[in-house]
Amino acid sequence: MFKPSATLHRSPQGVITVLVCSENPTECLQAYKDCTEPGQLVYMRKGHMDKFKHIKATAEDVQPKPKRKRAKKVITQ
Repeated sequence: MFKPSATLHRSPQGVITVLVCSENPTECLQAYKDCTEPGQLVYMRKGHMDKFKHIKATAEDVQPKPKRKRAKKVITQ
């Protein structure tokens, strides 16, 4: 029976890509270990999900949040 192994990557924007798909699970495991792109990573061995991890974005990849505008406090005497 044909049971492939695969490594899948989902970016923070939601784009899903197949990094490796092969009958040899060693190639897929190596791609799983080597991936450093931010997002979610899934390693499927022989058709079943074996490993799953989240890779967080670095400080360079994250855009700074805009500062909130606050109303000035009026002090009356």
